[in-house]
Amino acid sequence: MFSRRKFVNGSLAGFVASPLILSGDEPASAFAKGSRDLGIWLCGDAHLEQSVNAAGYNCLKQAVLDMDDVGFNYDLAINAGDFDSAQTPPTGDGNDKAGERVVEALSASPFHKRAAHYCIAGNHDAGVGNMDWFSKYIDVLGENVKFSRNNPAERPYPITPMEDGAWHSYYISVGNIIIFMLSDRNDIPGPYGRGDVKETVDAGHSGGYPSGAISKKIWDWFTDVVTKNTDKTIFVCSHQGVRNTVIATGDNEGDIFHGESGIPA
Repeated sequence: MFSRRKFVNGSLAGFVASPLILSGDEPASAFAKGSRDLGIWLCGDAHLEQSVNAAGYNCLKQAVLDMDDVGFNYDLAINAGDFDSAQTPPTGDGNDKAGERVVEALSASPFHKRAAHYCIAGNHDAGVGNMDWFSKYIDVLGENVKFSRNNPAERPYPITPMEDGAWHSYYISVGNIIIFMLSDRNDIPGPYGRGDVKETVDAGHSGGYPSGAISKKIWDWFTDVVTKNTDKTIFVCSHQGVRNTVIATGDNEGDIFHGESGIPA
């Protein structure tokens, strides 16, 4: 049974990073009155279609409003992906309703702009060779503002993509802090991405390759930024655990975790 606050309480509701040295002309929102603390809300795995179908409401929208209700004046929100819940990831053609629900949720707060939400893709958010749904509605780079309402000029803190068009790998600069945002590369054929859904199901693997793997190019960019910023505090955000470490992170282990029904055991 879904409750109004279940999503907030179960999604790493928030933390305060301290102590920080926020240098330069940072937005006023970076400072709680009389303090140097920075508020960050961490959440993920909204699985919106599941909440709408099973409980009849938009759990992510409720979570955004609940954070306002409890008075957590976060400076930025980090969403670790899995906005959708379908085993076959959505595409930009015919999945507008699902995308519009995400935009409605991320734009729900009268106190925090849509652009204060920094997002990455999870394993349910895209498939091989296709990131058009994620790019259209979550729109990390602000290239589809008409649909996503994510105006990059309204970002409280700037982002730096790995390269032009790299929606999947970027970092956020917050004073002396760097926050890496590394999406699941489901758009890349296996073994990096999740693998073609039909192909892996036909082979008897409903999970296919584990999500979360990154390419050598992304790794090289990541290590270069880290080694050049050893004086900074660095956080790394991803949807999946590190490859070959915890449950369901090895090749074809997704079906062991999820089973034939697609529901975790």
